[in-house]
Amino acid sequence: MEVFNSDPISDIIPVPGLCISDITISRTVASLKERQVTHVVSLTSTRDCPRIPQETGIQHLHIEIDDNPMEDLLMHLDGICAWIRNALHSSPSKSTHDPTQGRTDSPGQTPKVLVHCLQGISRSGSIIVAYLMQEQSLDYDAALAIARISRSIIMPNSGFADQLRLWHQMGYSIYRDAEDSNEEEQEPKLEYEEWKANRGVLLSKGQEEKQKIMFKSMADMAARFGARRLELKRDDDV
Repeated sequence: MEVFNSDPISDIIPVPGLCISDITISRTVASLKERQVTHVVSLTSTRDCPRIPQETGIQHLHIEIDDNPMEDLLMHLDGICAWIRNALHSSPSKSTHDPTQGRTDSPGQTPKVLVHCLQGISRSGSIIVAYLMQEQSLDYDAALAIARISRSIIMPNSGFADQLRLWHQMGYSIYRDAEDSNEEEQEPKLEYEEWKANRGVLLSKGQEEKQKIMFKSMADMAARFGARRLELKRDDDV
């Protein structure tokens, strides 16, 4: 469980434009604007999720997840990392009002992505570690060490740490042929299916349905941004 800390927003040194904080900064648009934040990833309950009006131009992705070792973090990683990558690589000269797209809304403003949970320790820390792992082809321990240079209190809970280690073993994606598949073809890898089967916690039918819906949502997001990444790569090769 996350504990109280008073650390301010922390820039992730190896990734310009990526930062992490507790929930305080995201609660007011003025604080976000003051720090030139263009995109926010909230990893909270629905009750705790900050309200960021669309007209502010700040893109907002909310993932409902508890700081519980038995939570399925893996199902979210591909989609969240794709969203962050798309946001950081978006052109400052382009704009959009679609919160599902990682495009900055303010012409001329450099993208800045804030990842937060309640205390900026476990849930948001796990996403920062996952992004470093995927972007720099690192294992869990190496990525955690780098993340802690920027924010020493980052500490994924034991279950999230185990899942991140498994994510490394799966090649930083829970999907088969993630980059080459369209939304309908996204299929989870056997390792992920085995992990779910061996989790040791029986979910109620309602929770199972909720996870199925969330899984498809994150799969769709990963596929959409994966397709865009391939298009950009092809354009660069021309």
